[in-house]
Amino acid sequence: MLCQKIKHDIDDRRGFAQSIAGLAEIALLQGRYKDSVELAEKSLLQFRKLETKRGVAVAYVLLAYSYHYLGRYDDSKYFASKGLKIAEEIKAPRAVAYSYEAFGMVDYAQGHLVEAEKQFQQALYIFNKYGDRRNIANTLVNLARIHLNQVDFKSAERNLAKSLSISRRFSIRWSLSYALNIMGKLQIQKGNHTSGSKLVLEGLKISVDQENQQGIVDNLIAIAELNLMNNQTDESTQLFAAAKQGSDLIGYKSGLFEQQAYDHNIEILRRQLGSSIFLEIWTEGTKTTIDHLIPQLLDIY
Repeated sequence: MLCQKIKHDIDDRRGFAQSIAGLAEIALLQGRYKDSVELAEKSLLQFRKLETKRGVAVAYVLLAYSYHYLGRYDDSKYFASKGLKIAEEIKAPRAVAYSYEAFGMVDYAQGHLVEAEKQFQQALYIFNKYGDRRNIANTLVNLARIHLNQVDFKSAERNLAKSLSISRRFSIRWSLSYALNIMGKLQIQKGNHTSGSKLVLEGLKISVDQENQQGIVDNLIAIAELNLMNNQTDESTQLFAAAKQGSDLIGYKSGLFEQQAYDHNIEILRRQLGSSIFLEIWTEGTKTTIDHLIPQLLDIY
């Protein structure tokens, strides 16, 4: 009876730790990165007490992902390394792939495209081997982002089409919104503004439904970029300001290429509008809540 009670107690504590890790993952997918760090740290503490190496590896990866989005790249690589070491030790291939993915995300954010592609390809190989559809769809988008920055539209479009097909077929909503955003931006860059804007707005709607704060911000930026291309400078400035406010709220730090594009667009708007008018519209944009803007945008969709 005592042994059975101890087993039940351990099972309860393991379930508690797994529940916290699950909440950390939800917070991560919703763009609540500060919350995901806090929850991942709590799950790590519980898994360590239980001496559950697989759980510890998962917690490390959750921390690696979260710190990447917060722009704390050294911390992200540190936890990805620790997660990878344990995953290899216990022979947990998918946990190994998660670590590769985390390394790739940091490499991409820092502008190291060749290194990032290598990490993503290693992760994708494992995800394909084990039929991990959700992570296959997500990694294909990460690869497409690299190809987009290399102006390799053909490769980018091929990977995005695969990701969209998987996400739509199996209702993987998070990767679907992510793929729609990048595919929309790709089509806009190719001059297909109408189809591109429809994809971005569809991505925005899904992000809103999923309460994905980063997805909302990313799609607002894509719409702001399109408005700028169409010489709608007031609307573009307002959306960029609202997106910046949203990013600051969740602590999200853009990667090198996204930040360069953002800075370039803001400089164009400042020159076209003049500093004083730009600042006036920008200030109004920061006062406009994203919740107020979204219904107006989705009316178009």
